[in-house]
Amino acid sequence: VLQNEQGKIVHERFYPVIVDSSPLKMFFTAPQYGGNFYPGEASNRLKGYIEVSTADKSVDLTINGNIQKLQILDGKAEFDIDISKITGDIQVECSDIKKTIKRIKDAKAWIRNGKIIVNGKNEFLLGWYGGPGWIGSKAFNEKYPRRRDKHPVNMHGWITLEPARLLGKSIEAEAISDQMPSEKMFDAIKKAIEKNIDSKHFVYYLSDEPECRGLSPVYLRHLYEYIKKLDPGRLVMIISRAPVIYIDCADIINPHPYIGPTGNEKGERNLNQSIAQLRDMCASVERLQRKDKALMLTPQTFSYAINNFYADFPTFDETNASIWASVCCGGQGITPYIWYDHAARPGLRYGCDFIYFSLDRLAKYLYSEDSERLGEQDIR
Repeated sequence: VLQNEQGKIVHERFYPVIVDSSPLKMFFTAPQYGGNFYPGEASNRLKGYIEVSTADKSVDLTINGNIQKLQILDGKAEFDIDISKITGDIQVECSDIKKTIKRIKDAKAWIRNGKIIVNGKNEFLLGWYGGPGWIGSKAFNEKYPRRRDKHPVNMHGWITLEPARLLGKSIEAEAISDQMPSEKMFDAIKKAIEKNIDSKHFVYYLSDEPECRGLSPVYLRHLYEYIKKLDPGRLVMIISRAPVIYIDCADIINPHPYIGPTGNEKGERNLNQSIAQLRDMCASVERLQRKDKALMLTPQTFSYAINNFYADFPTFDETNASIWASVCCGGQGITPYIWYDHAARPGLRYGCDFIYFSLDRLAKYLYSEDSERLGEQDIR
């Protein structure tokens, strides 16, 4: 609050402050993702640590009824326990924390070391936000009735679990508060998952721009945890300009920092947000070093003419730079917005083909954990 000499408020601004307090927090490093062991992962040891905010010297960790006393050093109690003789689910308890760890035998998709695995294989995800049928011209849709008819794609959409789409916009009145979702919200999520249990899609879409809607990360985290409990074999994605705030609400955090190019009557061109700012948003996720999360990007391939008379389309160079800025921060996929508009300019219409084919050819290097250098034959 800014006051003048007479004490009158002349300017004020509101800043949300997120407070997350708990006497104990438990983190697993094995299993690394989703609180479960996934196909191909060693599941003979339980590893992790407990953060303690009390003055206790030790803490009890119970594994299937067996108590392990852990020493607390500098507010942290680490554990590494042999669970090879436990054949079923692993029940883990510590104070009020209760976790059930499963050995998942079949899953459509999961994350390992920040990389996306689909049907047992690493994938760099190539998709679109809004595909054919979204206002495209008849001629264009007839020529390219599917996205894969134009260039390589392996992400063909997702299952929508957005609260407002399931129960109407009025449900967001509860979603803006740091609280447990209502039973009707949980029921709607459960019905949607049951309805789509045999779907070919391997991603649930939980929220679109929650920061713009003022949706609580606490509320969405409860929904995310509920989804993973019902269906641990699919990924959950959120598209947000506040990726760090919502990092615990999804498996895939997908920023969409649209660059918003504009021109004016003088022929001058400006970006509402620079490529460097886009890179910094992606870098904020990379700095978290969350191996249980994957970074993607929804770059702009449309004109914001609906909001600004002077709005322009991104150029090929701007789009290409945006995508590679994400990739250089560990990005594992793209879902540009929007399919029909990218065809409005030759630079994007043909440029997106080039980008998609390039990413498809380089995918094995983009998700590789090896430090090998590219050989001449790869470059050719």
